[in-house]
Amino acid sequence: MDQTLLGIGTRLQHTLHGPGVIVGIRYATYLISFINHGIIEIDKTDDKLDDIQPENVSEEIETNSNVEKSLLKILRLWGDVSEIVKLGERWTGGTMLLQPKESSLKPKEIPIEVFFHKIVMAR
Repeated sequence: MDQTLLGIGTRLQHTLHGPGVIVGIRYATYLISFINHGIIEIDKTDDKLDDIQPENVSEEIETNSNVEKSLLKILRLWGDVSEIVKLGERWTGGTMLLQPKESSLKPKEIPIEVFFHKIVMAR
């Protein structure tokens, strides 16, 4: 079998790296995700590729950008699924008053938007 026609998702066996799956295709190499070694770039004509089980054999070269476009399309389709919480709107433009325990200290007033922005940025 011609190893230059393998597609993304093809399972294969490499003599040194063990079992893996093709996750990306470049002009002369495959990006293969190996179970024990992570993603490694392997030459398409590497003679250490054994027991190839083709699953997505095609003559066209699939690129990462095509996969990314498909994923972005799915995310845009389902990305607007969110819940609007009415409770949050009543605090818009509000302030928080931080009162210290000691009465000799002055309280601090903080806009709620600033407070939550700091919490989000601290993550």
